[in-house]
Amino acid sequence: MAVPVIELSALQMGEKIGDGGEGEVYLVSNKPSDVFKVFKDSVRSELNEGGLAATIGLLDSMAPHDRAFITSRAVWPHTLVKDKGSFGGFLMPLLPSDYFCLHGGKGSPIEGMNDWNKLTFRKAWMNNPNLESNSPALWYPAGKDFDSLNAAEKKKRVSLLKLLKDLAQVFETLHKHNIVVGDVSGRNILWSRQTGDSVMLIDCDGCRIDKTVGVTKAKQSPEWFDPHLNGPTNIESDLYKMAIAIYRGYFSDSLGKPENNSVPLASNADREIQRLALRGVGQSARPTASEWVNALGNLITESDNDGRPVISLWTAAPKPISTPPTSTPTQTPPTSSRPSFDWKP
Repeated sequence: MAVPVIELSALQMGEKIGDGGEGEVYLVSNKPSDVFKVFKDSVRSELNEGGLAATIGLLDSMAPHDRAFITSRAVWPHTLVKDKGSFGGFLMPLLPSDYFCLHGGKGSPIEGMNDWNKLTFRKAWMNNPNLESNSPALWYPAGKDFDSLNAAEKKKRVSLLKLLKDLAQVFETLHKHNIVVGDVSGRNILWSRQTGDSVMLIDCDGCRIDKTVGVTKAKQSPEWFDPHLNGPTNIESDLYKMAIAIYRGYFSDSLGKPENNSVPLASNADREIQRLALRGVGQSARPTASEWVNALGNLITESDNDGRPVISLWTAAPKPISTPPTSTPTQTPPTSSRPSFDWKP
């Protein structure tokens, strides 16, 4: 499928709403559901139009279910923008308001993105009387056994585990298609303010097929470097950064790393997340995104059951009757007595 292209002259430029290291982001008056990212002069010389065109086309090769999931969890570029034939930017979807929050000084919070830093630094701001925020106050007292938490803390803990699982599912889906995220940081992972249990990736123009070149040179953010990486970012370095994101998000350890963890591991979730995170930052045998999804799913089930015995949905087959009554006709069993499930991630 051909990649959509539009001329800059066809766009009615609106307010600038973002300014990053590589580009600026503007509202587009005649395309209210999109925003325009224009690359700065400092990176113009390295722009690879074919790299961005390939990134845009990656979603076309996905099954409808995967494509729908990624477009709901990532601000994916969809149209090249050219100025008299010269490539310089692209259109991408406007971020939903659910991924913004009010956060800052008491009485004067500032509206900004509800990014991963709000999650990993929450221990510092949740009980600070001088700060005001409507970012979800998810559970953070790691080191406490689940049974010692009150009902509100238990509910927040389950939401936190669901959020971490959602992040792992995004990586799982992209990695299934051999797509590298690359630059992962506390600023380019957002999370929902209302539900608190779904993520949104931004800066997705850097996503690419492993071992290919993106629109600009592959970059990494400070405090998120994979120390064992040789060469461009790849799926293995994604696994390192995903482990860091999950570890910091769960333990509220801001810029910490699993090997330096000082929080007592009092619950099964504490121990399992610490164990997987330690593997994730190792040099080899890093847990895949699928391993994280399965492990977090199990922890969610344990938390939802809240210590209650798990009742199996499957009932034991009745014992055969050696001599069935002759007066009762034999009945053909149904094709299946198992309930059907519509599983969705």
